Order: sequence, then structure tokens, then C-alpha cells
Amino acid sequence: MKKLTLSLTLLGVAAAFGADAQQLYKSVGPDGKITFSDRPPSIQGAKVSVMKSNILRPFEPKEPAVVTQAGTAPATPAAVPRTVAPARAPAPPELEEAVAALLLQTELTKKFEPFCSPNLQSGRDYNVAAYGWRKRNASYLQQQTRILMEVIDPIKRAAIYRKVELSADASLAEALLMKPPGRSKWCERAMVELASGATDVEKNPAVAVPLSAYKFN
Repeated sequence: MKKLTLSLTLLGVAAAFGADAQQLYKSVGPDGKITFSDRPPSIQGAKVSVMKSNILRPFEPKEPAVVTQAGTAPATPAAVPRTVAPARAPAPPELEEAVAALLLQTELTKKFEPFCSPNLQSGRDYNVAAYGWRKRNASYLQQQTRILMEVIDPIKRAAIYRKVELSADASLAEALLMKPPGRSKWCERAMVELASGATDVEKNPAVAVPLSAYKFN
């Protein structure tokens, strides 16, 4: 019976409390008695919560305003203005193209690793060549990553990633159509180019110059 009474009491409280209703105060007296009222209770020692938007929050009585000698309340401190970051200048087209070209080279190196590793030895040779290429071009790769994340806006960055992925997948699909002898020759040539530095960034001014010339603020 107590459970039914409590349920009806809560339903009554919810029904009386609409979107535009006044605040409702819940107080728990020293004896554990719970009281709901539309006014702050005056029971000494009671724990009081205020109910608004169907949520009980701790009740914090408003402190009276401090009156100055002139009889007026002190002025409210002015809000500190928020510092707005300056708008980021868009990346020039040649910089975006350089970033995309280097990203494609990196993606192709990853995509063709399984393709050019039919056996353990060829896999090791390819990994050594790819590692050497990444090491020699580390500064360009770091610059490219930072430009992607800090200079190129997220929408263009996503478009670049998508374009590079499609291009790398198309190149891999074309290579998969080769017969085994053709695959072997293609991979040997790719490993020689990676190992010899023929595909290093500095050998391609269209990629190296925009990446090297860009200065971060």
C-alpha cells in the first residue's frame, strides 16, 4: 500500500509540473519526512532540492546583494572577451597537389608490398627498399603530414585521401592483370627505383619545392 501511495504522489508531482510550471522544492526533514512545496521550506536542518524540468538539483539560496555606501549594488564584472583564432589561409593548389602526389607514392609502396612478395626473399628485398625510401624522405613525409593536418581543411583532406586511395587501388588492379613474368619484372623495377633513390622527393621539383617552401606561422 505504501508503494502505491508513493507512486501516486510522484505521478501527482509530475502532472503538476509542466514545461512552464514553477519550481518545486523537495525537503527532507531531520526525522526523514519528505515534503514537496512550491516555496522554499523553512524547516531548520532540512535537506532541500529544487525540482525544475523534471530534474532535482541541490537548492542554493540566493545571497543578498552587497550594498555599497552609496546604497547601490556593485556593478557586475564585465565578461572577458573570448579570443578568436585567426582564420586559416587556404592551402595553394600546388601545395595540395604536392601533398597528394607524395601521399600516393606512400600508398603505392604499401599497396604493392604483398604483390611484390611472392616468397620470403623477395618480401625482404621489398621491405628493405621501402624502408630506405621512407628513411631518405622522412623530412618530406613529416612536412606532408603536418600540412595535411594543420593547413588543409578537413573536407579537402578527406577528398585527397579518397582520391589517392582510388588511384592506388586502380594501379594495383591493373598490375594484378599481368602474367607472372610481367609481375616479376614490374616488381624488380619498382624495387630498383625505391632502392636507388630514383623516386625520392628531391628528384621531383613539383613535389619537393612546394613542400620545402611552405612555412608554418
